[in-house]
Amino acid sequence: MRIHVGQIYVEPGVAFPFTHVFQKHIGDLLTNAAVPKEAFSDRFGSDYDLIFNLSAKQCLVSPEVKGPAVFKRHKTVEYTIFLPGFLNAVHDKESLAAVICQLLKAISAILGDLGMSASAAENDASNIALDIVNAPGMVRQS
Repeated sequence: MRIHVGQIYVEPGVAFPFTHVFQKHIGDLLTNAAVPKEAFSDRFGSDYDLIFNLSAKQCLVSPEVKGPAVFKRHKTVEYTIFLPGFLNAVHDKESLAAVICQLLKAISAILGDLGMSASAAENDASNIALDIVNAPGMVRQS
């Protein structure tokens, strides 16, 4: 099982400036941190992957999770995590780090519901977020 992170934005102008490099990095980090993977494999099958789609909505005060959607043809289990967003927002490093912490917290809660844990990533969320926003290529520059 691998964990992938994607981005799908449904409200025009409401988005976060994360790149595909960020998506791959956070997916790899979560794949390595999530234990035990057997709980997921027992429920869905050993050849299924887990996908978290990041999105944003203006009207939200706290994160909203939709899913799971199970796609047998592609062998994926998908969740969409909507985070609070703002129309045409200017994102500084501090606000983006807070978004990443919210995302990691939401993903950790979902993994807990699936019988897994990513406590290593959740416990170190602040440092992970700061590393990401300071790393080249993770955030699109305005």
